[in-house]
Amino acid sequence: MPDTTPELLRAALIEAIRDACDAGRGIPASLEAAARDHARAQREAGLPVEKLIIQMKDAIRRETGQQEFLFMPRVIGWTVAGYFAGTSEREEA
Repeated sequence: MPDTTPELLRAALIEAIRDACDAGRGIPASLEAAARDHARAQREAGLPVEKLIIQMKDAIRRETGQQEFLFMPRVIGWTVAGYFAGTSEREEA
């Protein structure tokens, strides 16, 4: 069973962002799952969403440089969606 600790999921997400940025081919579909998994793990660990967003914005800026405009909206959107996935009563019905 793979290790899904928040720290390892964060490291995997940062590495995926770095790899995608270095490849220069846009945002791979696999990045969405990594962002959502990381966000869910952080929520389950008790990190408030506002702190998670700040951390992710800092990481995206640091890792993407001039490609920030490409990565920021999508990765932050997936992060927020992943954080709140499964928390709505409407989703559970």
